[in-house]
Amino acid sequence: MDEKTREKKLRDKRFYKKQLRKKYHIYNLRSFKRRREYFEATFSRSKIVYLEQAAPKTFSLLENRDETIAYFNKIDALLRHGTRTHMNFSQIEYTDMPTVCTLSAYMVDSRPPARFLQVSIPKANRPQFKIWAEAQFENTILRDRELNYGSGGFLSRSGHEINTELVGDILNSTIDYFGHDKRQALNNLSAVINEIVENTTLHADAEGFVGNLRWLINTRTQSNGNTKVKEYCLIDLGVGVYDSIKANVIRWNTKSSSIVHRLSGILDEGQQQNVFLSKNIPKGVGSRTNQATRGKGIKHIYETVQNPVYQQFDIITNKAHVHLKDLSTINSDSTESFFGTIYYWKIGFNE
Repeated sequence: MDEKTREKKLRDKRFYKKQLRKKYHIYNLRSFKRRREYFEATFSRSKIVYLEQAAPKTFSLLENRDETIAYFNKIDALLRHGTRTHMNFSQIEYTDMPTVCTLSAYMVDSRPPARFLQVSIPKANRPQFKIWAEAQFENTILRDRELNYGSGGFLSRSGHEINTELVGDILNSTIDYFGHDKRQALNNLSAVINEIVENTTLHADAEGFVGNLRWLINTRTQSNGNTKVKEYCLIDLGVGVYDSIKANVIRWNTKSSSIVHRLSGILDEGQQQNVFLSKNIPKGVGSRTNQATRGKGIKHIYETVQNPVYQQFDIITNKAHVHLKDLSTINSDSTESFFGTIYYWKIGFNE
């Protein structure tokens, strides 16, 4: 066999093998496509669809309470009915610290089925993103608390214990921010936080809930000219102050037929929640024991925050928004009831 004949046979052999590989490749590809089509038709899940719910343009419990509470309540109802829901904040124009903190607390609350929830916040290139970054929103919902107090932290509610390390972080960061010469003026901040936590522990347990329902506390610093300001918000998703008082009165009157609770008449008058709380906080809002000496927790907070270093102290609970620094300013009740209590305050000093 000459050289040319041998080369021709070699080329033919290579060509045959190439065609054979191509044939098997096409066969395997078709077989794979058939298997994939069968799998998708038989086992694959349908595409998960979320019901989009755009947030109010002014997403604020301070400035747009009615619409914001209605939005939270709508989301909560959808989730409890098992509807996959998308909270879309990408187009909001304004929000604030207590509202972002409330959203954070709601997202880590173990009661609503969070597996059905999807959240979109403003993109980083939008000015509205700043407050979300300063409130450490992503770190908070991931429960990733830094060693130095720079993100939302949680105070334990199981066993009636307070996370003293976290409270210490807040106090130390406050003194470091304003200066150690302000330590004496800030010595009642710990008492305010502890009083809020103790008050909600005793009076604001969510009905029928068994488990660890935690408070969320967060801070943010601001400078305004020669004034240095620090914001604080403590979120408690219990039953709310007014609803707790009303439940205590009903419970007392149900158990005691001879002595009517001393707040029954006031509640029966159908006063607005804002009016009732604004008038009764300085006197004590009552307790389940019906003793005039009890129910002084918020009264003590009210007296403490009259200190001039507290520039603002607001309580948002159920249908009320109470201004502890100016109880003569009485808002109208919101159209819907908020499912908890927000304590929001500012401390400031002139440099």
